[in-house]
Amino acid sequence: METFDCIYTRRSIRKYQKTDVEFDKVTKILEAASKAPSAGNLQAYRFIILQDRDVINQLPDMCSDQFWITEAPIVIVVCEDIERIEAHYGLRGQRLYAIQDCAAATQNIMLAAHDLGLSTCWIGSFEEDYVADLCGVPTTARVQALITLGYAAQEPDPKSEEPLDVLVYFNKYGARVANMNMVTHEFSKEIRKYTKRLDAKTEKGLKESKEKATSTLQKFKDAINRAKKKKI
Repeated sequence: METFDCIYTRRSIRKYQKTDVEFDKVTKILEAASKAPSAGNLQAYRFIILQDRDVINQLPDMCSDQFWITEAPIVIVVCEDIERIEAHYGLRGQRLYAIQDCAAATQNIMLAAHDLGLSTCWIGSFEEDYVADLCGVPTTARVQALITLGYAAQEPDPKSEEPLDVLVYFNKYGARVANMNMVTHEFSKEIRKYTKRLDAKTEKGLKESKEKATSTLQKFKDAINRAKKKKI
């Protein structure tokens, strides 16, 4: 799958087939995760593969009652070795770089899975201490994300996305440019916008012309009626 196709078509899936995931695919996915950028290239992210049904079935109680999680054949727990990254970067490493490292790895996991025909969902709502205890995570590490993994049993709904002219600023926060589509060379979008405006003007013009013609015809009829009355 081409990179942009993979990015554009990936969706979060919350319903899975009762089909085991081939472990060679899991290996490829985790290899992709290990290629994610990390602070100082420390690669302090760590991954726990959950396949034990008894363990997975306990997760919804720790994840805001998201019971669909139990349908996933695999759940990947993404952790950061806090002790390792803090030793190099102190408190900022613990509070920021650890989160960034794991977020990058999580994105790689989801894209690699999609490329291999698998589906995922990134879970951020969980009770960290309980999940850490369930998975035997030591106090020197911290759980950053959970990812369900399996073959999709649903067609995802179309994804709504904000246009770039809402998301992008230039040189400082809040600074937008007019005609963003021209800046990004998406001329077809700019042409469609112009065509819509033109169509709207044309429709408005036709409506006004029709109203004017109707008004003129009514005046003509009224004049004829007045003339008839005078003649009588």
